[in-house]
Amino acid sequence: MTTASLNHSTLERMARSGAIRGVTVAGETAGWQIVAHLSDNAEATLEARRGHRRSFRTLETAVRYLASMGIARFEVDAGRFDAQRLSATRNRPDSAALMKAKQSALNYLQWFTGEVDKGRIALAAGEVSPLHEVMARLRARATEIEQKAIP
Repeated sequence: MTTASLNHSTLERMARSGAIRGVTVAGETAGWQIVAHLSDNAEATLEARRGHRRSFRTLETAVRYLASMGIARFEVDAGRFDAQRLSATRNRPDSAALMKAKQSALNYLQWFTGEVDKGRIALAAGEVSPLHEVMARLRARATEIEQKAIP
């Protein structure tokens, strides 16, 4: 049997044109995968944008995906599906923590951009310090921090 892979748009075009003979939603350790049967000896597995097999966390999600393409009939092969292993291997980060991390990164980017803009404005106005003065200020600040750290 010839096995290939296909992306979302190809699967959708083939489904709409009637080129798919059948579909199997196959349970795997990584979730549910979609296999399209193209001819007697050919099948194709749906792949994700990153080039690996597309995996759906739940059977319901795979069903909705197929329904969006007009595929209402398919087989389910749960022979290799292991719900316990799936839940142990795929944990998504908490949404609130993810949003906080994104906000923190955005705040830093805005601060950093502001600092760069201040430097550009100072440079355009001719308000620049010679390198030896900047280095002397940095050394003095480092010494001050070291002295505070040592009791």
